[in-house]
Amino acid sequence: MSNRVHQKATKEELGEVIIDVIEGEDAGDFKALACEKTLERIKELGKRGFDYSDIAILVRGNADGKLIANYLTNNGCPVFTSDGLILGNSHEGKLLHAAFKMYLNPEDKTSRFALAHSLVRQNKVPSEEGFILEKSTASFGVSALLKHFPKASQLLRPADSLFDFAVRAFDIFGYLDTPNASVDAALDAVYEYQNREGTFANLPIWWKEEAVNKPIQTHANASAIRVMTVHKCKGLEFEHVIVPFDINYKKDSSEHWLEFPYHDELERMPVSFTKENLDLFEKDHALELETKSRFDWMNMVYVALTRPVCGLHIMLKEAKKPTNLSKAVFDHLGIEGAAGQYIIGQEVMPKDKKEAKAESDRILPKTTIGAAKLKMALSAPKNWQEGGIDPRKWGTAIHRILQGPKEKRRQSLERLYRSGAFSIALSERAHHVLDQIGAHKALSLLDKKNASVYTERSLVNGEHFYRPDLIIELEQQLIVIDYKTGVPKEKDQQQLNEYINLLSARFENVEGELLYI
Repeated sequence: MSNRVHQKATKEELGEVIIDVIEGEDAGDFKALACEKTLERIKELGKRGFDYSDIAILVRGNADGKLIANYLTNNGCPVFTSDGLILGNSHEGKLLHAAFKMYLNPEDKTSRFALAHSLVRQNKVPSEEGFILEKSTASFGVSALLKHFPKASQLLRPADSLFDFAVRAFDIFGYLDTPNASVDAALDAVYEYQNREGTFANLPIWWKEEAVNKPIQTHANASAIRVMTVHKCKGLEFEHVIVPFDINYKKDSSEHWLEFPYHDELERMPVSFTKENLDLFEKDHALELETKSRFDWMNMVYVALTRPVCGLHIMLKEAKKPTNLSKAVFDHLGIEGAAGQYIIGQEVMPKDKKEAKAESDRILPKTTIGAAKLKMALSAPKNWQEGGIDPRKWGTAIHRILQGPKEKRRQSLERLYRSGAFSIALSERAHHVLDQIGAHKALSLLDKKNASVYTERSLVNGEHFYRPDLIIELEQQLIVIDYKTGVPKEKDQQQLNEYINLLSARFENVEGELLYI
């Protein structure tokens, strides 16, 4: 393979290739050790001065992507994956689902065990005590958790809202002290469901049907490690590329239409190209498909190994149970493939040549919602701590808050603060805006019993569409309210007048106001 797949160097700088040959009892053991080795390598690169965004992890398929992304996220590394990490597959999501079910039925042994099992799988308790914790929790409930989690006694206490309960659950089990995209995704899912008039009673069913498939992603422009399949990385390059798992060779098992002389009505039928059906394929056809599969695999390996600029890091199985990629690499290097580390080339320092501290060592700012300490997201926007933010994002965020129920607006602000979208300064400013708007005469009409409220309803005039932020309908009056950001502009009033004129064609008494936020 090395003689046929070759790429000429385009830069004079040196680079390194580090191959870790891992001894694993089986595929699961190998992948677990490869995850640990990957985290070690990321920390080493961080100490050299490389940023998280300089690192890409390439995998064969989505299952491996989810595995390594979950592992890194659980160990405090920010991850961005275009292939989608699913909330339902995360232990954080499973823990929260089990906690909600226990809240509804404390005697449910299945959810008791599921909660304890999630804690054990994430090493929240010593491994030797895992089985005992699962068994005792299933039998005795919350009381069995107190030894390791003293605040567990608060788990089943009444909660003011679904979101408050979710925050409490994660706080009890220590999930809010480190960056965790799965926790953020779970809290966001609960918050969205709560805003749709969701209830405790229906949440387990809703979670199973909808929230379980919610993708977990950080922002693409954040300082995060990229995790993606080899197919998705074509045409891209990264300072360092880590290939933690084998890029295994797979034959094309898709279906092919073959002549079928054994049935009077079926001249041809689809047959999968598998070992069991090999005799049904003509030799030339089978050889063609086999050759295509082989070259597809070689091309995939070529793409993966030619993405790095400074360093390539590969984890391979030892020679006792070598894979196709392991054999090819061992043959090319002329090594026997015993467990250990093989280094080729010379390391390259970051372009700025400055020593930088690993991202994983950063201390994240925290805030407080109730008794729970919530972390700030690594995906916070530029100038976040100084209060800077895109004015359009500010306007959009305030609009959405104002469209929600009045009693949940403060909670919405806390969520924006928790997620990193608003700094302390922005949060305080938003609270001030809400206080001012809440005291506005026009908005006081929202509290009237006979008032009907419509948020962002489309108004159609021929081919033109209009969407005022708020319409309040009373018995003999219609009030249009439009929120604006920045300084007043003439076009703002023109737009409001268009809303009023359009509605006046159907209603007698229509008024309008602009509220600047």
